[in-house]
Amino acid sequence: MRAFIQAFEHGSFSKAAQSLGVSQPNISNQVSALEQALGARLMNRRGAALSLTDIGREVFVRARLALAKVAEIEDIAQEFRALRQGRLTVGFSSPSLAIPVLGRFRQVYPEVELSTASGNSEYLRQELLECQIDLALCSLLEPDAQLECQRLENLDLQLILPRDDPRYASGVAQLRDVAQEPLVFREAGSVTRALTEAALAPYRQWAGPALTVTGTTAVRSAVAAGLGLALVFRGEADDDRRLRTVTLDDGGHRAGFYLVTLPENLQIPSVEAFIALAQSQK
Repeated sequence: MRAFIQAFEHGSFSKAAQSLGVSQPNISNQVSALEQALGARLMNRRGAALSLTDIGREVFVRARLALAKVAEIEDIAQEFRALRQGRLTVGFSSPSLAIPVLGRFRQVYPEVELSTASGNSEYLRQELLECQIDLALCSLLEPDAQLECQRLENLDLQLILPRDDPRYASGVAQLRDVAQEPLVFREAGSVTRALTEAALAPYRQWAGPALTVTGTTAVRSAVAAGLGLALVFRGEADDDRRLRTVTLDDGGHRAGFYLVTLPENLQIPSVEAFIALAQSQK
């Protein structure tokens, strides 16, 4: 269509070829290919100048409109590639770990609309597989084979208890002692829960969770209310003045904080930029 338009506007194939930076036969072949595809002759080639047939005039008007839309699409794509436009949806399982990365992305790329979703790691995994979010910042016991997983940092468990609770005044707790305490647990699907269960499984005196709630915020509130103690990832309760944190002698039980996305999402400019920025802040 571009060759057809240029040929008519310049009045010859040779001038159209010069305008587009190609050979004259190339222009002629392109116009002939368009005519064959449409099953109609578009141009009268006799005489000093090219002229349009009746159908050629109709096609010419619509071809110009179509190419204007193509140019518009190319401009939009360039805006997205340059991160001057677009939208990125990021899921996270731990606000305290994810918010610093989200804040940095917002500073560096203010024109990209940033939206978030929160939930446990299994929920975020399903959201990724269903293409409801673009990427997620979450804890994993090990990388997921179906997803592109990039480890950002290691996560250790720590014990939290009410600030005025006299237990574990030394600042260190043994797992065998923790196993005897009433414990507040996260919901099923939480990596924190899975790691806690694995850590406490060897201790026969552990009777299971005393209370199960949804989300880290609910865990912190339950502990502050005296409903039990809890194991959370280091850093998840440091800013809560109602609580005190205790280092856990856990024998090396550890998870990873990962940035995860679908492999095909790596071709999205905003996802690529987010990953690079997150890696730089490791």
